[in-house]
Amino acid sequence: MPDYQKMYHLLFNEITDTIERLERIQQDCEELYTAADDSVYPIPPAGDPEV
Repeated sequence: MPDYQKMYHLLFNEITDTIERLERIQQDCEELYTAADDSVYPIPPAGDPEV
């Protein structure tokens, strides 16, 4: 018979680790965004051959 408690704990721990990793990555991206240069880059008009 499968050990459902062991399976549950394994799955729970892996999901928890993944959520924590995603949260850290999101925080890293937010820090990069807030530290970025606030320069505004103009959007070229549609049909501009330079694009």
